[in-house]
Amino acid sequence: MVSRTNLILGNWPAKSCGEMTGKAAENKIADGIRRIFERLFGMGSATLSVRERLATSDRRKPAYVQLRAVWNTLDSQAQKEAVDWILQRAMIDPLSGLETLVAKDISGQKPAGWVDASSDLNALKAINDTWGHEAGDKVISELGMVVKAEVAKEGGRAFRVGGDEISYWFPNAAVAQRALAAIDARFQAEAFVIGGNRRRGFSVSYGIGPDAASADNALYLDKTRRISLGQRAERGQLPKSIDQQPCDPRMAR
Repeated sequence: MVSRTNLILGNWPAKSCGEMTGKAAENKIADGIRRIFERLFGMGSATLSVRERLATSDRRKPAYVQLRAVWNTLDSQAQKEAVDWILQRAMIDPLSGLETLVAKDISGQKPAGWVDASSDLNALKAINDTWGHEAGDKVISELGMVVKAEVAKEGGRAFRVGGDEISYWFPNAAVAQRALAAIDARFQAEAFVIGGNRRRGFSVSYGIGPDAASADNALYLDKTRRISLGQRAERGQLPKSIDQQPCDPRMAR
């Protein structure tokens, strides 16, 4: 059995975390670890703070390499709290609240008989280009809450792949269709205060299949279908379905 310590500090998992979450996320995790350790150890003369322990490490190296170098100097309680914190950060995407690809990778294959599904938000690039990445992040955060709620109802799992792309595991195709249709319907009804106006009409394309490749192919077909519905436009352009009304913050998120 792989211990929690090896899961985080072993070569493969730690390397994958760094590659998947990016340097900025890795640095943020490193800073969080230091804060936890400093609270646990304090600044007393009997023991060095973790900041002091890591002060001599090479900051050009990944955070997990620096942490591994001081790991054996920490007591078991400090190690346990650090591992719990790292696991939570590595397995739950902070923006959407969904599971990450690290969590999917550790889980291995989906349960026997389950289906794959894929979705993405129509026109995220246009949202970012028109109103800025803060607006795009706001929409992704709201999408994550809707996805999490609907997937939980159906006993499935949802993983944020990156940007607005989400992959899913569901017990069967009928359950997947019900959950994804509900996600799309709820999201189209949501109103957001973006760019000084209350905006509605964002939509989610999705595809379902017996494996990931089939789900991606079905997703592509659904994207094409939504162009005729006015819910999707050329890359970087806003769909016709997105309307705007005078801003009323009480009526929007």
